[in-house]
Amino acid sequence: MRDSKYFLIRNPYFQKIICFVFAILLCGLIELSVRIIFPGEDELDKILNVLQQDSLLFWRLKPNLNVKFQSVRVETNSLGLRVQDRMNNIVNSKQDFRIICLGASPTFGWGVEIDDAYPSRLERILAEKFDPDRRIEVINAGIIGYTSYQGVTFFKNEILKLSPDLVTISYVVNDVDKYRFYRNDGRSDKEQKPKNKILVYFENIFEKSKLFRILKKNINRKKNITTKFSGEIKNVYSENRRVSFEDYKKNLDVIIDIAKRNNIKVVLLKIKVISPFSGRQIVDSFKYKADKYIYRGLDYAKQAKYNKAIEEVENALKYNPYSSKASYYLGVYSAKKKEFEKAEVYFQKAKEMELFECAKLSRRYNQIMEVVADKNRVPLVDAVLAFEDFSPKDKDFLFINPEHDFVHPSVMGHKVISEEIANILIKYNLLVKD
Repeated sequence: MRDSKYFLIRNPYFQKIICFVFAILLCGLIELSVRIIFPGEDELDKILNVLQQDSLLFWRLKPNLNVKFQSVRVETNSLGLRVQDRMNNIVNSKQDFRIICLGASPTFGWGVEIDDAYPSRLERILAEKFDPDRRIEVINAGIIGYTSYQGVTFFKNEILKLSPDLVTISYVVNDVDKYRFYRNDGRSDKEQKPKNKILVYFENIFEKSKLFRILKKNINRKKNITTKFSGEIKNVYSENRRVSFEDYKKNLDVIIDIAKRNNIKVVLLKIKVISPFSGRQIVDSFKYKADKYIYRGLDYAKQAKYNKAIEEVENALKYNPYSSKASYYLGVYSAKKKEFEKAEVYFQKAKEMELFECAKLSRRYNQIMEVVADKNRVPLVDAVLAFEDFSPKDKDFLFINPEHDFVHPSVMGHKVISEEIANILIKYNLLVKD
C-alpha cells in the first residue's frame, strides 16, 4: 500500500493533474480577490456585460440573458434577441403575420422596459385594431451599437431564417459615429475583416473575467490607449465615420433588395437624434483658426513637447469650443504626461462634442433614407417629424434623459414611434400577405 502511494506521488501524470488543479484554484482565488477589491464598473464594462464578440457581426447580444441593464430588466432568447419571455421559442411560434424590427439601441429599447419599447407597443396596437383571432407578431431585433453595415449581415444571416412577412429598418445613430465596442481601430465598418472564430470563442470566455479586463486596460494604458464610453481611443484622431454617406445608401438598398427577393415587405423608419447644443454654430473663419492651432499642437507633439502641444490646442478651443478633435488631442497629450484623470475628462468632453457632430450628420443620413425610400417605392415612417410636432417643453419627455442622452427615446417617445409605424402599416395595407 505504501509503495502504491509512493508510485502515485512520483507519477508525472498525477503531478501534472495536481499542478493543473492548483493553478485553477489559484486563478479562481485571484479572480475573487479582484472582484472584491474592484467592485465597481464603468459604463463600457456595463455594456460589454450584455454583449459578446462575433466573427462577422463584431458583436451580438448574449443569448439567454436575464439581467438588470440601464435600470431595467433585459431578457434575451437563445438567438440573442430581446424578448418578454426568454423561454418563448420564436422559431416555432404560431402567427398569421410576422413583423421584425431591425435597428440599434433605440429599437432595442435602451433604458425602457421591453413592454414600453416600440416593437412591443406596435404589437399591442395592431392586436387592438385587428381581429383578436389573427396573430400579428412583432419581434424586437434591435441590437445595441449596430450600424446599417451590421444590419445587412444580420438580416441576411440571421433574420431571414425567421421568415418575416415585413421588416422595419431603423439605422442611423451608430452609422454616424466613429467608435465601436470592439475592433475600434479608426477604420470604417466595411474595412473590418472577419475575425478568427476560435480566437473570438476564447476571448469571449476570458472577457467574463474581471481580472482579464483590468489587465487589458492596464496594457492599453501603458500603450497610451484609454477606454471610454464607446471604445478605445488611440493616438490619432479618426476622421472616418463607421458608415459613410455612400455606404449607408448602399446598405439600405441591399437590405431592401434582399427583402424583395424573399417576398418580404419593407418599411423605413427615420428617428430623431437631438443636438446637445441646438442653434449654436461656429463661423468657418473660427473653425479654420482652431484647426491651425491643433496642427501646431501636433507638430509639438511629434517632438514630445507635450506642454507646448497642450498650450496650442487649448488656444484652438478658444475659437471652437465644440471641437471634438481639440478635446481629443488634449486627452492624448495629457495621457502622454501620465495625467490620466485629466485625460479622461478631456476624452469625455471629446465624446460630448462628437455627439454634437453626430446630431448634425444624422440629418443628412435621414435625408439619404428619404431618397432610398422614394427610389425603391418603400413606405417611410417619419418619427423625426412626429417628434418635432411636439412643443419645445414637451420634447424633453420624448427622450430618457434629454440633458445627457440625445439618442434614446423615453416611454413617451416609443409610444409616438409605435403609433406612427402602425398608421403607415394600415394606410398602405401592408398587413396582408401577398
